Order: sequence, then C-alpha cells, then structure tokens
Amino acid sequence: MNNGHQKFWNEKGFTLIEILIALFLGSLLLVVVISGIKGFSAHDKMKEEMDQLERAVRFVKDEAVLRNTVVRLRLFLNKEPQQYTVEFGPDGNFVIPKFILQDEDKLSLSDKEKMEKDVKRFNSKFSKVDEYAEEAREFHDRVKLVGVATLSAKKLITEGEAAIYAFPNGEIDDALIVLATDQEVGAIKIPSLQPGIDQEMELFENNDADLIDAQQKKAREVYEQWLK
Repeated sequence: MNNGHQKFWNEKGFTLIEILIALFLGSLLLVVVISGIKGFSAHDKMKEEMDQLERAVRFVKDEAVLRNTVVRLRLFLNKEPQQYTVEFGPDGNFVIPKFILQDEDKLSLSDKEKMEKDVKRFNSKFSKVDEYAEEAREFHDRVKLVGVATLSAKKLITEGEAAIYAFPNGEIDDALIVLATDQEVGAIKIPSLQPGIDQEMELFENNDADLIDAQQKKAREVYEQWLK
C-alpha cells in the first residue's frame, strides 16, 4: 500500500524538496522583478524632474527678455518636500548686490545677522510669475535636489536655498543643478550665453552607510568636473 502511494506521488505530484525549490526560485524572481521596477521608476522620475527643470530654466531666460528685468529660478533645498519657483525683479535696471554671493561660513555672527536682514529685504523685491503664483513646484519624493552651483557663487550649495539669475540681454548664470536617487546622479549644466542645456545621468555606488553622504560626495565630484 505504501509502495503504491509513493509511486502515485512520484508520477503525479512533486516531492517536498521540489516544492521548496520552486517556491525559492519564485521568490527570487519576484525580488529581481520588483528591484528592476523600482530602479526603473526612480530613473524615470529623475528624468522627468530634469526635463521639468530644463523647461523652467528656458522659461526664466525667456521671461527676463520679455519683461526686461531680472528673473530667477529659486530653489529650496531644505524644505520638505524640496521645491522651486520662478520670480521676477522690479525693473530692467535692477542690480544683483554683491552680498548675495558672500560665503556665510566665512562671516562673523554679527555679519551673518546683517546679511540675513539684507537677503530678506532683497528677496522682498521679487514676485512670483503667474505660472508659479499659486504654488511652488515640488520634487518627487524619490528624487533629491543635492546641490546647486553658479560660477559667480564659486561653491556648491547643498543646503538652504539657491538661485539662478537670468537678465534682459538674454544672459543667464553659468549654473549646475545636481539631482540624485538612491542609484543615480543627474546633472543639468546651464551655459551662460549658449542656447543649449546639457543633461547627464550616471549610476553611482553607495559604499557609505549614509545615502545622503554618498549623494553629496558624488555631487561634489560632478561639481569639480564641471568647473574644469
């Protein structure tokens, strides 16, 4: 009886080991598929954010010429979620003051306090354009704005806020915007006078325990390469 039952099981069914192996392989395949979908989704979202930022930069340049005044792309790195908006200045003769480009890390406490008041007064002279009047544009939660740099600022800004200015003569700040996911870094390179805007994306290895540290490390590498 037992031999007949065993023979039936071997011919018509699967052994326990075969079932366990099948379950293991199925689980492994599911993990690979989910990881692939997750990676593709993050890549897709970052490409989408980069395209939207490029459109915003082109919009800033066009608005500066049309309005005959300074227009800026203002980016907020510390807000949750991170975001950006477009603002215009008072008139065509508006001049960007030098204190905007000062490095706060090199200032004394009293100078920092004075600078904060000056910056607040300076920011009050800008107004949001109609297209951005209701709300700022927010970054997707899987895409991080890691840093912003301009040649005039001479540093990679990784916290607080940053701005890229365009002028009535069609000129815009030479600028770099760095985004990242948990697997890739993306760079938007904005030339001052040339019409083209370059986008670059590349994978990076996170050998650090902290993802933020790894993203900022890669952003600094991109920044140093951009300066050359």
